[in-house]
Amino acid sequence: MAKKLKPKLIDRVAHVLTKAFPGAEVKVEIVRSSGRVAGEVFWKGFKDVEMIDRQAMLREALEAGLMRKELLELSLFMTFTPREVRYMKAG
Repeated sequence: MAKKLKPKLIDRVAHVLTKAFPGAEVKVEIVRSSGRVAGEVFWKGFKDVEMIDRQAMLREALEAGLMRKELLELSLFMTFTPREVRYMKAG
């Protein structure tokens, strides 16, 4: 995917994730070293959901909302609950 299309992909990914996870804070960016798109999703709905299941939820949302060529441009996406973020900031 051409570099100039990456900002559009960032917007599409953010839209897909905020639609799939209502009320979530979504951060999406281009990874400098690889040029791929990565991000974080902070959502209270992840409470009591195992990390592997969160990743499955994330994958399902992205696969439903993006084209295959866009999916190939993605890298790591992390998922957090508000409580996990508080612990990270505290410690």
